[in-house]
Amino acid sequence: MSEYALENACAQYIEKHQLFTKNDSLLLGVSGGKDSMVLASILHKMGYAIIVAHCNFRLRGQASDSDEQLVQQWCKQYDVPFHIKHFDTVAFAEKENISIEMAARELRYNWFEDIRKNLKAQAIAVAHHLNDHVETFMLNITRGTGISGLKGIVPKNGNVVRPLLFASRQMIDAYAYDLQIPFRTDHTNEDVRFKRNFIRHEIIPHFQQLNPSFLNTMQQNMVRFEHVARFMETQFETMEQRLVTQNGTDLFIHFPEEVEMLVFTDFLHYFFKKNEFNAPLAEVAALAQLQVGKRVLFGNQQIVKERSGLVISKASEDTPHSVQVVTFPGKVQFNPYEFTFTTFDVSDELAMPQGANVVWLDAHKIELPVSIRVWQPGDTMIPFGMQGNRKIKKMLTDAKISNVARKNYPVVCDKSAIIWLPGIRPHNHFAVSAHTRRVLCIAIRLLPAQF
Repeated sequence: MSEYALENACAQYIEKHQLFTKNDSLLLGVSGGKDSMVLASILHKMGYAIIVAHCNFRLRGQASDSDEQLVQQWCKQYDVPFHIKHFDTVAFAEKENISIEMAARELRYNWFEDIRKNLKAQAIAVAHHLNDHVETFMLNITRGTGISGLKGIVPKNGNVVRPLLFASRQMIDAYAYDLQIPFRTDHTNEDVRFKRNFIRHEIIPHFQQLNPSFLNTMQQNMVRFEHVARFMETQFETMEQRLVTQNGTDLFIHFPEEVEMLVFTDFLHYFFKKNEFNAPLAEVAALAQLQVGKRVLFGNQQIVKERSGLVISKASEDTPHSVQVVTFPGKVQFNPYEFTFTTFDVSDELAMPQGANVVWLDAHKIELPVSIRVWQPGDTMIPFGMQGNRKIKKMLTDAKISNVARKNYPVVCDKSAIIWLPGIRPHNHFAVSAHTRRVLCIAIRLLPAQF
């Protein structure tokens, strides 16, 4: 056991959260600031195999170069492998139309992961601490967050681990002073024009006046929030199984019952994060209160409000070209469907199919070629079991086909008429009867979604 409380607490925290073991190789992100230099010193003293990675973002001129020199000197002194990467952060931010902070974060973690894979390291260790934890919680609240955002920063997120997340800035300051650990101060951390700095210097001190143990209280709160978030994830998994269905390349998210609608926005946070849909969640959640047909665009996809839910689909306005089958058997693709055509003679042993995705028709009544196309305004047919023409549009509406799916819904036609509205009904004239001797079987299959 060490004589320093921070080292002992760090060892316990690593073990409690199973962040890594003594057999693991760790890639350690070191900026040259006090927090990361303290973490490097602790892990080195504890005997972990660390590899230091330093990012020079070229944002502070000579100061950035001095940070690099300090980290390199420390690594040389303690015989620790050192890797450096220079970034044109401003150019990247302008290209991606994001803030400098977001650009630096993206560049940093992408490079860390690349180098981790190349060096076969087991984890990426960074020096976030308790103050960062609380600041992130408060930032998430100001931005608008799902339940998961209430837990702030987590000790382990994929390959990224945070061994000092329990420690306050005061504990880290004291340790750096006692061991005379060299570090560099980034004076931009005092600039309250940045949101995190404003929360750090202007907001949290007021809470600490109300409660001197504010950081510890918040740490306990976020542990409870994390437990709630875990519990809700199990509920959301169950909701997903009930509410989300797939129709070809479209996803349909059904609106839940009234009680579950209270957490529908949080469910969307969970579902979109899980599926890496980079959609504006506030706008998507608001769709539930808007009129049918309203939509939100993101990337090459769209989310459209339907009467009973939200449809996620490709935003392309392209209409599939019609396809033809001139001989049987045959198989054709009409996005997002695959149609299979087979024929056979009627036998007493054969039973009529019971699924909506397959139909039997009287082959002798059909005039080739058979074609598949998108339905058009004015299309009609006489549905099986009925008399008189019905409009295809009305049949799709009665079948509760969503507006999005209805746009490019297929019909199967022969030379003279629509013979089948897939999934709904065949034409009465072409249906199998007691006089049928040869059957045309058409089966439709939804192709896997491509998101």
